[in-house]
Amino acid sequence: MFSSLLYKHLLISIDDLPLYANDIDTYLGKLAAFFSLFDQFGLKLNVKNSSLYQNEVKWCGRLIDGDGVWRDTETHQHYSCRIVQLLQFVCPINWMRESIVDFAQQVSPLPRRLDAALADTERTKCAVAGVKFELTQEERYAYDQVKEILSSSATLAFSDDAATTLLFTDANNFGWAIIVPQVMNFDSKTLVTMRHHTSSQLNWIVVEKEDHPIYVACNKLDYLLLRPKPFRMYVIIATWRLYFASDESVKAM
Repeated sequence: MFSSLLYKHLLISIDDLPLYANDIDTYLGKLAAFFSLFDQFGLKLNVKNSSLYQNEVKWCGRLIDGDGVWRDTETHQHYSCRIVQLLQFVCPINWMRESIVDFAQQVSPLPRRLDAALADTERTKCAVAGVKFELTQEERYAYDQVKEILSSSATLAFSDDAATTLLFTDANNFGWAIIVPQVMNFDSKTLVTMRHHTSSQLNWIVVEKEDHPIYVACNKLDYLLLRPKPFRMYVIIATWRLYFASDESVKAM
């Protein structure tokens, strides 16, 4: 139904349909096409729940405007006293898990609390809405920590086809990191995503540990790296020379 607009000027999430464009003329044209599809298929929109010509929208726990995407921290200013409020906090932060170091450890007290609170009730919207609870000291600490991390996390900027994309990776015995900036917006203070080596990964040789974040970046971040202009990848020369030219000596830095 929305194939002509989807992912180009329209996103869909349950009962939310954000329509977007780079300029007002394009927006008006896509809006007309959007309404035409609703008329064609006999669908109706709720006028009270609809907003037009917005420069900034809240969608799936995030604020989105023409400059980028960031976490909406204004929604959660107090400790949750109802299970539905904690659900609204915990579920959207999964969007930001790639930007939170040790995400599972930081957040774990809150999902455990959800499971305990939901254990003796039906998991329906009406049943959940009436469940009240109090956060323990540990849960309050986790709640505050996650809010603090989210409030200081970097804005996810939109990619620019005119810029040169860079890929930086690094690894050690215990973890690895990836950062994909663009030249126009490069900031050395921008936080990078970090991950720990687990199970069999701990037994890899150094070269394999250096290779792993490159593989992950090319596999999972292809939507950022595949731009009209080629991207530039920066690695530790000594490691890769050892891998591809082991017979050559490496000068000490």
